[in-house]
Amino acid sequence: MEKQHYHITLHGIVQGIGFRPFVYCQATELGLGGFVRNDGSSVFIAIEGQHHAIESFFARLKDVPKARISAQEMRKMPLVGYDSFQIAQSATFAPNAEIPPDFAICPECLAEFNDPNNRRYHYPFISCAQCGARASIIAHAPFERENTSMRSFRMCPECEREYNDPNARRFHSQLNSCAQCGVQIAMFDSCHNPINAEPFACIASCLNEGKIIALKGIGGFALLCAADNQAALQALRARKNRPTKPFAVMFSSLEAVCQMAHCGARESTLLQSSAAPIVLLSPRNDCALPLALLSPNTPYIGAILPYTALHYGILQSVPFPVVFTSANLSGEPIASDDEQIAALSGIYDMLITHNLPILTAHDDSVVAVVGEDAHCLRRSRGYPLLLSLAQSFASPVIGLGSEQKSAPALGIGASILLPPPVGELSRPMSHARYTQSLAFFERCFGKSDYAIADLHPRYTSHSLAHNYKKRAFIQHHYAHTLALMAEHNLSGHVISAVFDGSGYGEDKTIWGGEILLADTHSFVRAFHLRPMSLLGGEKAIEQPVRLALALLFEVVGEDALRLLDCPQGAEQLYALWRKGSVPRASSVGRLFDAVCVILCGTLHVSYDGECGLMLEALCMNPSEWEREGRAADGLPLCGEMFDYVPLVQGILALRSQPRLAASYFIASLANAVVSAAQILRNAHGDLPLLLCGGCFCNQKLLAYCKAACKAHGIPFFAHQKLAPTDSSLAVGQVYYALHD
Repeated sequence: MEKQHYHITLHGIVQGIGFRPFVYCQATELGLGGFVRNDGSSVFIAIEGQHHAIESFFARLKDVPKARISAQEMRKMPLVGYDSFQIAQSATFAPNAEIPPDFAICPECLAEFNDPNNRRYHYPFISCAQCGARASIIAHAPFERENTSMRSFRMCPECEREYNDPNARRFHSQLNSCAQCGVQIAMFDSCHNPINAEPFACIASCLNEGKIIALKGIGGFALLCAADNQAALQALRARKNRPTKPFAVMFSSLEAVCQMAHCGARESTLLQSSAAPIVLLSPRNDCALPLALLSPNTPYIGAILPYTALHYGILQSVPFPVVFTSANLSGEPIASDDEQIAALSGIYDMLITHNLPILTAHDDSVVAVVGEDAHCLRRSRGYPLLLSLAQSFASPVIGLGSEQKSAPALGIGASILLPPPVGELSRPMSHARYTQSLAFFERCFGKSDYAIADLHPRYTSHSLAHNYKKRAFIQHHYAHTLALMAEHNLSGHVISAVFDGSGYGEDKTIWGGEILLADTHSFVRAFHLRPMSLLGGEKAIEQPVRLALALLFEVVGEDALRLLDCPQGAEQLYALWRKGSVPRASSVGRLFDAVCVILCGTLHVSYDGECGLMLEALCMNPSEWEREGRAADGLPLCGEMFDYVPLVQGILALRSQPRLAASYFIASLANAVVSAAQILRNAHGDLPLLLCGGCFCNQKLLAYCKAACKAHGIPFFAHQKLAPTDSSLAVGQVYYALHD
C-alpha cells in the first residue's frame, strides 16, 4: 500500500501530560516512523507509514489523557524513509505555550505509594507523566526537566532506566524521582530545631496533640490542625488573627466527606478531579464537626480531598479530617518558601518543608455548584492558566488588573494567560509576586509595549501602565463585563449586571450596582443602584453598622438610632449624614453589608464577603421562596436608579422573620436585574444578560438570578471557568485590547 508522510502541529494542553510518550507508543505499535518533539508553543509530529496505520494514529491522538487540543495544523509532505520513531530534542522556545496545571496524584501512583513492596512506598513526592506539579515549578516552556525546579535532582540509575523505557509508566516523565534521588522532607519544631523521625507518624502525633503544622505542598504552605479539636481551632484562629473566615477541611476520602456534608454527583466529580479544588458543600444536620469554629455564620463547609501523596500519607495516619488553610496573612499571598513561612513562625508548632523550589505559588482553587453548573470562586491550583479565544492578538498585550485579589494577564496569540491572584498590591509581598508574574511574561513571551489598566488613578496597577509605550484605562465594571465576554467568547452587544463592592466610575464616584449596555468597544451605564452614604469613608466598609445607619437614615431619618444596636457616637454619624458631605456609592456589595447588620446585628467584619455569606446562610433556596408566594419587587426603577427605600421598608416589616427578610432581599435584587434586562431587550433586541462582579460569588444571589432569567426566557451567562472577583479583571482589560 502507498506510504504517506505528514507534519502535524498541535496546540493546547499538550505538554507536561505524557503527550510525547503517548505518541511514541502509538506510532511504534502501529509500525510508523518519524519523530515527536516539543516546540515550546506546541507539539510537532512527523509521521510516516502506511495509509491505514496513519489513519489509526490520527484517531488515537484524540484519546491522550489530560490533553486539550485547541488547534492543529496538518500538511502532507514528501516521503523521507524513516526506519523508526523517536522522541526528538525539544525546539527552542516559541510564544503562546499553554502551561499545564498541577495535577492531583493519579490512582496508579497512589496504589504504588500504598504498596509496601513498591520501591516508592510512602515516597511523599511520587508522580508520573499524568500527575504531579507542573505550573508551580516551571521556569519557562517547553516543559522539560531542565526548565523546571526539578533540574537540580539527578535521576538514580533505576529512575533513569524507567525514564528511557517505552514500556514503563514513567517513560519521559519529567518529574521522575524516588526516595533515593528525589525531593526530601525536612521537619522542624517551633524553635526551628530539626526533627529526625518517620514523617507520617510524627505528623500524626502532633495533630493528635492538638498542635498546628505548617506544611509545604505543591503550590505553597498550608496550615493544618485536627478539624475536630476545638482547642486547636481556637488557637489557630487566635494566632492567625482570623476570627471568623472559614477554614477548608481535608477529608481522607469521598466517603468521609459524605458523612459530614451533602455531596451530589457533580460535587463528587469535582472533588475527585485532577484539579482537586475546595468544593463548597452544605453540612449534614448530623455533622459532628464543630462548624461554629470551622465556618462560623456560613451555610457551607469547604471540603477538599488529598491531592498529593504527602497529603494521603497524613490523612491515612489520623482518624479525623484536618483543617487545610493557606499559610498567609490577610491580604497577602500564600507563603511558598522557607523565608516566607519563617515570618509566620508564631502560628505553627511544627514545620514540614522540602527542597523542591516553588517558582509560581498557587493557592487551592474554590468551586461551588449552583444548580447543575460548577462556578469557580477562586481560580488557582489545578486549573489551566490559559483561556482560549476565537481571535488572535496582533502583538502581546498586558492587562494590569485591579488593586485587590490582583493578577496581571497577558494576551498573546489566540489566548489569554492569567496567573494566580496575589492579593492586595499595597502589601509588599503581594506586589513582589505581581512583579514576578510580569517578569515571567517578559522572560517567556517577550516585552509588551501595550498595557491596559483600571481607571482608578490611585491604583498601583494604574500607575504601572505609564511604564508602557501604549496604554489605555477602562472602567472597572466594564472590565468585569469584558472578562465574562472573554470567557464565553462573546463579541456582540450584551446587557451586563455588575454587582460588587466598589469600582471607580467614569463620573469619579464609587460604582458597584450597575446595569450596563455594552459591547467590546464601549458601554453605556443604563441603570444603577441609588447611591448610599459611606459614613466615615473606608471605615464604613470595616464597620458595616455605619452603612446600615446611612441606609436607615435615608428611610426613617433619626429613628434609625432606635432600630439598631448603635455604636458610641451614632448621633454624630447622623449629623454627618445630614450634612451630606460624605462619599456615596451605588454599591450592591455595601447594600449587602447594610442589610446584614439590620438582620444579623453584626457590627464588624473580618474578611471580604462575610456579610454576604451570613445573608446566604439565612436565605431560602429559590424553590422554597417560590412556595412562599410572596412578591419581591422592592427595588423599583426611578428613572435610571433602582430605589432601595421600598426594599428597606419591606425588610424592616419582615425583620422578626429573618429568613423571609433575607430571601425577600435577594429575590428583589434578582427581579430588579430581570426587570432592567427586559426594558433593555425591548429597546435593543434580544440581547443576552451577563451576571458578573464579586457579589455573584454569593450562591443564593446567583441561583435566584438564574431562576428568574429562566422563568422569563432571558439567555444569560455567568462565570464558570474564571472567578467573578477582581482576580479576573485583567482578562477583561486584555479582551478590550483585542478589539481596540
